[in-house]
Amino acid sequence: MLIWRNDMPTVYLAGGCYWGVQTYYDRVQGVTSTVAGFAQSRIPRPTGEQIASGEAGAVETVAVAYDSQQVSLQTLARLHALLIQETPADEKNTHFRACRFLLD
Repeated sequence: MLIWRNDMPTVYLAGGCYWGVQTYYDRVQGVTSTVAGFAQSRIPRPTGEQIASGEAGAVETVAVAYDSQQVSLQTLARLHALLIQETPADEKNTHFRACRFLLD
């Protein structure tokens, strides 16, 4: 994990277990930092059991901060498409679903 940089553009990406997604993006030139966590939870501060059961509706997500002079959002999105193409759908574990979240 790289040291978090909140002064950089950030995209939130999900596509399976967040540890794998985080490791994938940590290796991309131009990514300045990553943080693994959860998005879209219906429950504030859900427990691991609530996430794993699907009760929370949360998805494992990685915040990816990047230097737009070194890597574009389009490139990060293309890499995400390749990543999720290799991630099998898991209907039982919905917290592993693929998503992209953009904030302005």
